[in-house]
Amino acid sequence: MGRKSRERAAALSIRRKLSSEGVSIREARPGEGRLVYELARLVDPDHPESFQNVINTIDTGVDSTHSAGLHLNLVVENKDGKLLGALSAVSPLDWLQDPDIDLLTKNALARSVATVEALAIAPQARGMRLGLLLLKNAEEHLRASGCRLLIADFIRSHPHLAQYYTKAGFTVLPEGQFLYVGLPKGTIFQRPPHTDCRTSWKALSSAVTAQPGLLAQGQGQNPVPVPGGVIVGVLPL
Repeated sequence: MGRKSRERAAALSIRRKLSSEGVSIREARPGEGRLVYELARLVDPDHPESFQNVINTIDTGVDSTHSAGLHLNLVVENKDGKLLGALSAVSPLDWLQDPDIDLLTKNALARSVATVEALAIAPQARGMRLGLLLLKNAEEHLRASGCRLLIADFIRSHPHLAQYYTKAGFTVLPEGQFLYVGLPKGTIFQRPPHTDCRTSWKALSSAVTAQPGLLAQGQGQNPVPVPGGVIVGVLPL
């Protein structure tokens, strides 16, 4: 059994177990923005302002910072309707604001790439594998929307998350390593890791793979291999 088959089998097993216990996953509803925010801020309690936008996005259905791209907010609730966890995924705002990427490419990236902004489980519900199930559901939603690449950053002070995302099928980059993505005309987009974070990525399409590549250096210097390879196939032809 291949890795993807094992992931699907594990997710199905979790779904069946939780379904029997009255636990379900759905998209967040208007009016639940504050509840999702309170869960999301558990990801980084020192910077809760990072998750303020989720309130407006859920309650109004309009994402003011990612209006041109994808935005997905999922919650997991128990049989009593209490929220146990939440996941927020959006198009990568830093890419869409990059002045070196043309508008046509930005619009394509907004539909083809998503980042996990928050994945949080209430303390009393941890250990139930709800986070993995939220990730799997998010992948299904995003793939159906045409997304090809999912990126998840996690705080370096939580080193156990490297194994967590690896188990979920992500490729976890070494600390400090950039993410390199192939764009049209042979351009390689270099995404630095967020402050105090490590980066991981997962292909949501069989067309997306990491291939060897070369980075140009200064004048008169030989190009050097791209660390970890270049992720290609992100944008549909």
